[in-house]
Amino acid sequence: MKRRLSERLNLPINPEYGLTYTAPDFEARSLHIHEIVVEMITRDPAEIDRAKGILLRWIGDGQNGDGTSTSQPYLAAWLKVIEGGLEACVTQMLDPSEWGDVMRSCSPFGCLISPAQRRKAFAKFKVVQR
Repeated sequence: MKRRLSERLNLPINPEYGLTYTAPDFEARSLHIHEIVVEMITRDPAEIDRAKGILLRWIGDGQNGDGTSTSQPYLAAWLKVIEGGLEACVTQMLDPSEWGDVMRSCSPFGCLISPAQRRKAFAKFKVVQR
């Protein structure tokens, strides 16, 4: 049986909620969402073009209303990744490093899943107050 990357990384499992996270562990939820997207783009690589369209719109619009954004260097990095093709996209989305966490935080690929898929993914996580 194939296990998700998040399981192979030994992230805590709660039988009631699935994966759990605290404030510093939002990365685990993002990784899980990107695992879902990897399955999508592996089945249909044309989905990468949708992500590229979203990314180009973000780059063009900027988040500050003037065509600039503090995320612009990361968005430019995503553009290079996307231009590298399916394998480069999968590698970046599943990168377990701190760089991978940062890149997932501004990834256009998270926009590819439907609201229902997002709700289902989020339901596996529970915020634990410390």
